[in-house]
Amino acid sequence: MKKEINWDKIPNGTSFTCCIYKHHCKGKIFKGENYVYLCQNIIAGSPSPDMLGYQYSWEISKSSSLSAGISNFILYTIDNYEIY
Repeated sequence: MKKEINWDKIPNGTSFTCCIYKHHCKGKIFKGENYVYLCQNIIAGSPSPDMLGYQYSWEISKSSSLSAGISNFILYTIDNYEIY
């Protein structure tokens, strides 16, 4: 069972690691109005309004759990402690 993430508590620019369709990615979170974007340099998806210096982004809905194809998702604090 996937853990629900309260995106309201996650600031823009929070670091993450995950696999998107088996591609290991690391980058930063950008929160739009209805979507969260996983900004990273590995796999192209929907473009984020702010790429935070990365080449690509992957869009997920704020209102649901992580989308299909995303696994091993970890968010990090500024001190690199896991928070999800």
